Amino acid sequence: MTLEQKLHRARQRLDSAYDLEPDLTSRQFVILSCLAEQDGISQTKIVEDTRIDRSTTAAMVVQLAKRGLIQRRRSRTDSRAYEVSLTAAGRAALKMAKPKIAKADRDALSALNKDQRVGCAAGGT
Repeated sequence: MTLEQKLHRARQRLDSAYDLEPDLTSRQFVILSCLAEQDGISQTKIVEDTRIDRSTTAAMVVQLAKRGLIQRRRSRTDSRAYEVSLTAAGRAALKMAKPKIAKADRDALSALNKDQRVGCAAGGT
């Protein structure tokens, strides 16, 4: 099996694991994780840190706010920008999802040999 096929299989395993977490997509998990590390940051900073495009991030921020997982408010320093913070419910959802995601990561990476895992961790393929 080629490395590309193994990576595809690993990605499928990860997608399946994220689907097991009710109402939390992999990208939403990434945004919540980002906010857990840097609470009260701008949506622009979320885009930069997660590499999720601006329009997708904006839509997900609105969805997560409606669900009460994050709070979105106008920036005190820039009235055009929003600051985004994780709520207690968001922290709880993230805490519940983390063990499942960690297991999914391990399972997905198990399809790769050691050198391939190191290459992926370094950003190469």
